Amino acid sequence: MGKVEKNPSGGSRTQMTESATYPAYIKYRSFQNPDSTWGYTIFVNSKPYLHYSRIPFKSKGFPSRKEAEIVAELLVKMIKNGDPSPKLSKKLINSLEVKMIDTSIGK
Repeated sequence: MGKVEKNPSGGSRTQMTESATYPAYIKYRSFQNPDSTWGYTIFVNSKPYLHYSRIPFKSKGFPSRKEAEIVAELLVKMIKNGDPSPKLSKKLINSLEVKMIDTSIGK
């Protein structure tokens, strides 16, 4: 993927090559889980890259296809902007105003 170099602070960083930074093809596909919630798979150069069947900090998926696709689109943008390992956080998802399923209530 890229070369790992030591940076002045003592940690390592990955230097991305142009082909890794600008993949030719980045798309997502949403899908419905057996419990009727939604997830998505992100493909880079036609190969599965990230697969989320549930919200990372929850035990269930997204309540609708729309919410799953909003988050998938954000991850696609992050990858296209050079982040090879985008991370989802509750704060990031909440900033998108995506509905979360409250698993503590028997809905």
